[in-house]
Amino acid sequence: MAQICTFLVLWWLVDVRVALWIAGGFVLGSALILGFAGRLAASPSGREEAIAQAFRSRFIDMIRARADLAVYGRLAHQGEMLLAVDAERQRDRFRISRIERGAGLALSLAGTAVAAGALGLGMVLAQAGTITPALAAIGFFASLALMETVAPLRRAMADLGRMTVAARRVGENLAVAEEEGFGDPRSDRADLRIDTVTFRRADAARPVLDRISLSVAAGESVAITGPSGSGKSTLLLLAARLLKPTSGRVFVGSLPMPDWDESRLRNSVMLVPQRSALMAGTIGDALRLADPAAAEDDLWRVLEAVALAQVIRAKGGLEFRLGPNGSGLSGGEARRLVLARALLRRPKLLMLDEPTEGLDDATALKVLNGLRACLPEAAILTASHRATETAWADRVVALDQHIVQAGRRLQPVPQT
Repeated sequence: MAQICTFLVLWWLVDVRVALWIAGGFVLGSALILGFAGRLAASPSGREEAIAQAFRSRFIDMIRARADLAVYGRLAHQGEMLLAVDAERQRDRFRISRIERGAGLALSLAGTAVAAGALGLGMVLAQAGTITPALAAIGFFASLALMETVAPLRRAMADLGRMTVAARRVGENLAVAEEEGFGDPRSDRADLRIDTVTFRRADAARPVLDRISLSVAAGESVAITGPSGSGKSTLLLLAARLLKPTSGRVFVGSLPMPDWDESRLRNSVMLVPQRSALMAGTIGDALRLADPAAAEDDLWRVLEAVALAQVIRAKGGLEFRLGPNGSGLSGGEARRLVLARALLRRPKLLMLDEPTEGLDDATALKVLNGLRACLPEAAILTASHRATETAWADRVVALDQHIVQAGRRLQPVPQT
């Protein structure tokens, strides 16, 4: 806009030839320089943003798991890996900075050439009597002023790749799936269907899961069983879109998993892993991580559902402060607090990995019944190893061969 306005003013006030030289020189010269700089910087800039995202994620993981890493003597190694990632980011940042400085120098030289040309052209026109020397000077000073309008653009072009990566991530989060059905967030139901899913790790000779099919209807509770390493936790991660299947498809409601917008998916689907983190703070803070606007009555309701309300009242109520990693609660109490937090999200599909670990049978049954009473229409899928959980479930599915447990034949997962 500044270039257009300057062109029109110089055309009216000075001379069209001076106006064309200044506006054309800046527009064409800046476009060539900035386009070339943007092309050079696109790759390192996008890579720098992706590495920065990975660094943040790994740093958070290290903070959460610092105690375990220290116990196994891996904390220093993890720190070195983070430093290596950051060093790679800094190298890309240096490349971007060098491109930006080069673009700035080129823009300065181009601006100087345009200003010199404007001055020379103005002098020629003044000598010919076409314009006055004062008007020739106006053209020169206008060209100097226009240099300030293009100089800041070099930073934008240098960061173009980073902005593209960030915009793509935001776009994915804001996209709205067009398909309707049980997967619509306005529906009270969300079925889960896993269709001939195979998952193989990159360095593994055999797949963790091989052509697994499974369904969980709204309002149904299904427990999956199998020995350690059979893929129970992996199946939950696939159903939560935290892993991508090697082949096959996962549906939540009528939508295949890739078609779900991230924010809508997390509002409908909740996974409570076997190991969940609790941060230092009050009981209320720990629960409101799931719903910052939750009222105290809502917090007590979910604590009652997991048979933890009496314990929390005895400790001082919702203002009782937890230490790092939830210290101040026993393992079973911490587990129930994590389950209560999940209930605050009111998910339509709830997946639980060993939900009653560390609880006695009577408390475990109270917790499971409380979960169902709190979410009567939700589809619930559990990875289970104890009889209390499988007895509570409406249906039990084994990931290995037919298993007979407590006189009850379990249904194997179909493998096509």
